[in-house]
Amino acid sequence: MGTSMGIRESRRPRLGAASELEAGAVAARDGRPGWLGPSLRVLSASVVMVALGAGTIALASQRVAPLSESPTATEFVENAPLGEAFRDIFVGTQGVYDPAAGIVSPDQVAFELEIQAAHNGEDIFFRYRVPTPLPSYYHDYFVYQDGKWIRVGRSPVGNEPHGLYEDRISMLVDDGSVKGFANQGGWLTCHDDMRNPFMYGGPPNDEVVAHPIAEALRFEEVRKYLPQSRDAGPEWWRANGWDAIDLGDLDKYEARREAGVFLDLWHWRSHRSNPIGFSDNESVFEYRRPSPGRGPFSTNFDSEAGQPLLMFDSAVTGYDALDWDTVQAQGYGYDDNFFIADGVNAVPFDPDREWRNGDVIPRRMLNTEPTESRGSIRADGRLLSDGEGGWVWDVTLWRPMDTGYPTADKPFLPGRTYDAAIAVHRLATGSRWHFVTLPFRIGVDMPADVTATRFDGDAPDWDAIEATTLTAIYPGQTNWEFLTSDDHPGATEVRNDSMSVLGCHDDPIGLGAANRAIEPRLAGVALPDGESRSILIRAFDPGNAAFVFFIIALLTVGGAIVLGRARKATTEEPDDTA
Repeated sequence: MGTSMGIRESRRPRLGAASELEAGAVAARDGRPGWLGPSLRVLSASVVMVALGAGTIALASQRVAPLSESPTATEFVENAPLGEAFRDIFVGTQGVYDPAAGIVSPDQVAFELEIQAAHNGEDIFFRYRVPTPLPSYYHDYFVYQDGKWIRVGRSPVGNEPHGLYEDRISMLVDDGSVKGFANQGGWLTCHDDMRNPFMYGGPPNDEVVAHPIAEALRFEEVRKYLPQSRDAGPEWWRANGWDAIDLGDLDKYEARREAGVFLDLWHWRSHRSNPIGFSDNESVFEYRRPSPGRGPFSTNFDSEAGQPLLMFDSAVTGYDALDWDTVQAQGYGYDDNFFIADGVNAVPFDPDREWRNGDVIPRRMLNTEPTESRGSIRADGRLLSDGEGGWVWDVTLWRPMDTGYPTADKPFLPGRTYDAAIAVHRLATGSRWHFVTLPFRIGVDMPADVTATRFDGDAPDWDAIEATTLTAIYPGQTNWEFLTSDDHPGATEVRNDSMSVLGCHDDPIGLGAANRAIEPRLAGVALPDGESRSILIRAFDPGNAAFVFFIIALLTVGGAIVLGRARKATTEEPDDTA
């Protein structure tokens, strides 16, 4: 299998096609009548949350507010129809758009994806098939405006306003060494103090950077971490916060990692790795870290000169720069040069060229020769039409079964089983606005949810290998601290590591709806009333029980959808370099 510089099987998506997806988003996604799908999802959220006894629910949907101006935007780049299209599809009729409160929730709370696995004794292969209404493979760009190169595109609250955030597929893998992961999956790594302003308890990034831990352990912000990477005393599940690290005895943390207490993270990126035929490779212990070696991308900018390092090689691409209006029309397809790669389609930047307003150069430059562990995962990602107006990412990843980096990568051994969970970012979202699967088991020549069977040759025949369908759900701001708190009825089982997510919630779609409904309470805010006309139900005061069931009955009969408007908001967006 080779690299996928030209994805011949892909077709070129056009922004104009998004209208059909927007018009029938709910009805087409779950096969129900248009009015029934939203009603059942809202009803499911209500019933689940009443059963849980968890705080305030917002049974409301809001229309999308006008696009907020990015902190780096100028008048020129405010024209962002691509960003509006992604946001409209994501929020739809059932989602909430309130970035000032840190709440941007989706219309669709779940979707299905497929995974297959195989090995040839040397390499292990995984194939993912992930649907998306509208693909997102552009990432942050520099846009030329009146003599300056302006960065456009950051990890935002919700969807990137200009549509400049890549689709991603990531998979966490463990060999049984991380307590709690087999039952709780990615929720084990998600904490209420991560990445301000994306999680409600996150410290400001300047506070993190100024902390001695940041200097000692090279923290830039608070990312995913395991409870076992913190000093929590006898209770394994109690993380005690991002800064509960003993700087006087760092060797004990390294000893835990050497004992296998970390999660292997396969991280496919549609812009920052796939065009050169690679996936990124990371791990999670005290921080979500890149694996050792040179990565597949770096920053295309000369900070001293205030200009990009590379521009497009017109002899290869036909242009020195992309065009902003063409980017916003998604006119560069996945088989075009929308990315820039050193030694492939790039030459050194020429400051003397007569640059025009609206010229666009990628902020990330791809490195064609990643090294060591970080360069061990190869990728062949293709963008295919689903024949019904949507799209499918068809992605195959493979690496050596044993990379030789035991503190960064989990070796896959015949006769062993492994725990895994997948996350998917779609529709120009970053950070916590992903969809996640419940934990599942991978067997290497062993019966499991996903079995990697042996084949002869260099590449598997996927048509001959059974595919497993998994449901990916919206996790909202549900986090490890909530799951282990007295506010969560299943906290005892989580603390005892005695029950899986699926054992507690046998309806993944209902769980996704519940995560969306509980988000305002976890965020510590009420959804905007008045102008938004949100219906807020204080559901768990016994005096309100009749009102709760009246609303449930009303939703059942009428399939009520409450429309409103979210207030406009501007929010500072931290850099997402990983």
